[in-house]
Amino acid sequence: MSKNNVTSISDFSAKKNAPDPQCTFIDDDNITWFEYTYSYKDERQRKMSFTLWATSVNDAKERLASLKANAQLDGQLISKDI
Repeated sequence: MSKNNVTSISDFSAKKNAPDPQCTFIDDDNITWFEYTYSYKDERQRKMSFTLWATSVNDAKERLASLKANAQLDGQLISKDI
């Protein structure tokens, strides 16, 4: 992922950028969700990243805390076709 495609949390409030439509969705309860990116360093100190959907910056932080507390590996994804 190019760094140019990510707005840091500290810059977000100052820029007031609206995310692209593919980075948001509205669920059946009319709640808007946003895609947030997270990064970490693996055992070889390589920067890795993943994304999650959350309703706000605070929700994104809470989801990260929840991951730290109780995430588990469920298996390998082999197809996205349903």
